[in-house]
Amino acid sequence: MENSARGPVRGRAVSQKALSAVWLLIAVPGFAGFGLAGCETQVAVAELPAAVQGTARQVVGDGQITEAIRERGDDGGEIYEISYFSGGANFDAEISPDGRLLVVDEQISLSAAPEGVRAAIEKLTSGGRIFTIEKATQGDLVFYEVGYRRGLRERELRFASDGSILQR
Repeated sequence: MENSARGPVRGRAVSQKALSAVWLLIAVPGFAGFGLAGCETQVAVAELPAAVQGTARQVVGDGQITEAIRERGDDGGEIYEISYFSGGANFDAEISPDGRLLVVDEQISLSAAPEGVRAAIEKLTSGGRIFTIEKATQGDLVFYEVGYRRGLRERELRFASDGSILQR
């Protein structure tokens, strides 16, 4: 049983897998930068590259930046994720170091997703717990991502606007 404020409830055994991961992080200097931890670094907005700051100002407009993170992108290169609040909604914008806007994710509710997407999400996440649904805009392309947990595994699905699966 979990106590969300303090982690595992006293008296529960810690899994061997968790202990192994902690040992690896302690015993192998520098390993943290290669996947398990340390791949995201919070950055002050004033410390972002000028091109990233310029794009962020354009995208955010009158909204409020809540966080800026430098992270490793899918291709291994560096990207910046700017989290912001605008018009009553939360967004994340991914920006390349040269200022190119890569994608904007808007956090939405299940009821805000198109009918086909909503039906596909309900079917494919059955028995799981949804923790995020995002409407992603990448240029002219719009798609939907859902993060959910089934058992101990976190999973992510990506859907086209008609509800067809783009990525499992």
